[in-house]
Amino acid sequence: MSKQTGSFKFFIIMAFVALAFFGGFSLFGYFAGSMFIFYFILGFAVVAFLMMILMAFMMRQKGKQDWDKDRDEIHSKLATYTPEESSGEYKEFAQPRVHSSSGRYRIDAYVITSPPSNELCRISKLPLRTDQDVLQCPSCESYFIKNYLEDWLRENDVCPVCKFKLKITV
Repeated sequence: MSKQTGSFKFFIIMAFVALAFFGGFSLFGYFAGSMFIFYFILGFAVVAFLMMILMAFMMRQKGKQDWDKDRDEIHSKLATYTPEESSGEYKEFAQPRVHSSSGRYRIDAYVITSPPSNELCRISKLPLRTDQDVLQCPSCESYFIKNYLEDWLRENDVCPVCKFKLKITV
């Protein structure tokens, strides 16, 4: 029996106990006539309200667990994903690495030797050219002109599109 089914059965039993308790007043002569109906409805409303609160709490906990599981699954897939070529075979990338022009630091991103002609740099919005150094984020696969990405990373340490932490090694 699942935890949710057990809780539901518990509340059904508690609802009948509450209804019997509130309805029992008239059976024992504490309240007369129409008061039985009033307390019966009041008991039902109280139990229904408590059941709704408990169910909302249980669904919230389940939602958090599902979200954590989905997020971990997505991040693990992003960490191991490599883009497909049009032939359907996977590209072989050892490690994404780009050295700066000064040679003092390295940005972990993919170097693109022949960028797609219809893509734009996501920072400068300029079209990509083959004579430029073009980098690609390993997480969201956005394209950037190297100089603009270097300028961006001086201020921030994340991808401007997906906020993936781009590792900079000095």
